[in-house]
Amino acid sequence: MATAVPKFGGRLVKVIETAAVSFLAVAANAQEWQIADNLVVTATSAVDATFQVYPDFDPNEPLLHGWRGEDLEYLVVVDKQPGGQKERLYWDGVLDELKAQSDDGNVTVLAEGSYANAAGTTMTYKLLEWQDEQEPTIQALHLVVGKRDAFWLMASSLTGDIDYMTEQTILLFRGSYIGSAKQP
Repeated sequence: MATAVPKFGGRLVKVIETAAVSFLAVAANAQEWQIADNLVVTATSAVDATFQVYPDFDPNEPLLHGWRGEDLEYLVVVDKQPGGQKERLYWDGVLDELKAQSDDGNVTVLAEGSYANAAGTTMTYKLLEWQDEQEPTIQALHLVVGKRDAFWLMASSLTGDIDYMTEQTILLFRGSYIGSAKQP
C-alpha cells in the first residue's frame, strides 16, 4: 500500500529555495576587510560601506567609508589598544581625554548601548558630543575588548545625519570579530 505524500502545492519547496537563494545572495554580497591588525569587519549588503583610502585624512591608510548611494556619509577610524581590562576603564579613560580636549571641559553622552558582534563578544557604543574650537563635535565611539587587544571604532559624520551614522555603524560592527580575515 502506498503512503500518502502531503501536497504543499510547491509552496514548501519554493520557501526553501527562496531562503537558500537569499542566504547565498547575502553571503555573496558580504565583504570581509581586515581593518586593523587582528580586527575584521564583514559588511553585508544591508550596509553601504567600503574600505579604502581617504586622501584628506591619510593617503596611505585605508578607512571604513559609510555611504548612502553616491554620498559619503561617515568615516571610521580604528585605534588599537592593549586588551584585557574591564570595559569601564576604557570608557573612563576616553571620556577623561575628551573632557581635557573639549573647549569647555564637558562631554555629553547623547546615546549609548551594547550589541553582540559576529563572535558573540559584547560591543558597547556611545554617541558623544563636545566642543572643539567652539564647534560642536559628535562622534559614535564603539568599543570591543578582547583578552589581548581592544579596539576603538570612531565614526564621524560628514553630513550631520547622526542617526544614520549610528544605525549603520552598529549594523556594520555586528559583523566584526577579533582575529584574522579568512583566506578565500
